[in-house]
Amino acid sequence: MLLSTKLPQRGDDSVGILGFLLTDIRKEIAQARHRKCEYCSKMGANVSCHKCGDLFHMPCAVTNRCTIEFCGNFISYCDTCRPLDDYKTQILKNPPKKQSCVICFETIHSCYLHCVSYGDCCRLGFAHMMCMRKYAMSSGYYLRCPWCRNSKFRDLIRLQSIFVPDRDAAWELEPNAYRDLHRSVFRCDQEECICPKGRQFTNKTWSILMCKFCTVSGVHSKCLVGTQGVDKISDIPKDFKCTICVQIIKSRAENLETSLYIRKNGPKSSEGAAIDSQEPVFSDDNCVDPGTSNQEFISLTSTSLPSNTSSLPPPPQSDKDKERLWIQKSFNVRGEPFLYLVVYKTDGPKCLGTCTYRFHEDDPRISDKSFEALELIEVSEEDIWFYHDDCHYWEENKHLDSCQQ
Repeated sequence: MLLSTKLPQRGDDSVGILGFLLTDIRKEIAQARHRKCEYCSKMGANVSCHKCGDLFHMPCAVTNRCTIEFCGNFISYCDTCRPLDDYKTQILKNPPKKQSCVICFETIHSCYLHCVSYGDCCRLGFAHMMCMRKYAMSSGYYLRCPWCRNSKFRDLIRLQSIFVPDRDAAWELEPNAYRDLHRSVFRCDQEECICPKGRQFTNKTWSILMCKFCTVSGVHSKCLVGTQGVDKISDIPKDFKCTICVQIIKSRAENLETSLYIRKNGPKSSEGAAIDSQEPVFSDDNCVDPGTSNQEFISLTSTSLPSNTSSLPPPPQSDKDKERLWIQKSFNVRGEPFLYLVVYKTDGPKCLGTCTYRFHEDDPRISDKSFEALELIEVSEEDIWFYHDDCHYWEENKHLDSCQQ
């Protein structure tokens, strides 16, 4: 009904059949009986070419290399009138060879437009037309480019005779599709299980406690005695925490909220008086390596920092009473119009990590990129790019003569 050129859709979803009135459907069926298909020469053709006006059936259009746009006005083109851009013309002249389907991973033996599809958003590969149709039908709203994961792929693929339904994904509609994820495997993971009937045995006497955090690791209540500070059964906590989760919590300084950014009010100074404040120190928490090469960055500041101290230098004094930022470094990335500013986040005298802010080059706040001017920038939550617990950065790089990376 969508592809029927002469059939109007005059209602909404609740009228007729998905907006197509029954009277209009009967009228189109009667008129199509007098139209001959250009391919099979049988009557009942209801689709016409947008350019030449040739009539054909929808199944005949699919088997005879016609192009159907499953969007907008649902325009169809015959095999001789199908629109071609530069990329499609290149494929026709020089069909790619030794290509594999990104969905089924089998070799595409005939890489022609009528039997393959591609991502017009990136053009990084090809897939069988039938494989892409099945992928689109099952994905629905979740359809993404299999090569670059671009969401625009859902609209672009409709122009390649691929129908994308406006519905939830098939795996979301399948009954009990995730029931296995809700099944808990009760098993004692203690290093030495003393239950005589094995690690998976459980009853009122040999009850298994599951970890309150991961809900994966378990232990017999009796096997827990003598470990984790439990001397007798009456001391067993109701909220059991496995060894792995306990180690993770300790590595995060036993306070998960320390990774959140806390805005620091910089040291205040009065006219003619020296700054009297406690400089932030660095914690002993283990921090994760950012994993980013410093060579990718171009430093925008080369302010020298002292190399014989493990604490931050105090910010320069100012006549005005303003909030200052404890800046670690500033940099930009090649090809990006942004300035990144890495600022220490503290909790009193303790350094918890850094917060990276991102500013566009046209932002008037960074017109002056000097170290003194950047310290006085007024930041907001919209400027936050990411947080990082890199407390040991200064300790590991204090041999450097400057912030330049």
